[in-house]
Amino acid sequence: MQTTRKGCHAETGTESRCTHGVQTCMGIAENNLVEVPNVEGDLLTHILSPMLSNIMLNELDKELTKRGHPFVRYADDCMIFCRSERAAGRILESISKFIEGKLFLKVNRDKTDTGSVCVYGKDGRIQGRG
Repeated sequence: MQTTRKGCHAETGTESRCTHGVQTCMGIAENNLVEVPNVEGDLLTHILSPMLSNIMLNELDKELTKRGHPFVRYADDCMIFCRSERAAGRILESISKFIEGKLFLKVNRDKTDTGSVCVYGKDGRIQGRG
């Protein structure tokens, strides 16, 4: 059973644990009884950013897997591996629409690009480009 909350898809049961973990890190637990240490904002951001990205982008991981795209993602950085520059452009547009339309997140077009990667064999020679 799936529940939906403002564009964020979460499994029932898991949502409350994730929400509680985020609230605890931010100092917003029940009855406001959680104390937050006096730290700079950057420290809290570094702690929460990967966790929030994993919560929000879990559906992206599922979608990329369903479509059969090989990919690597850490926090909000993602590399999707394609066979050609043309395919990369099509996938970029399609996945950007998914992220903005289904997950209600904004894709920063200035930081988003396609490129090629060389794959080297054991002998050190280029086996292919993608």
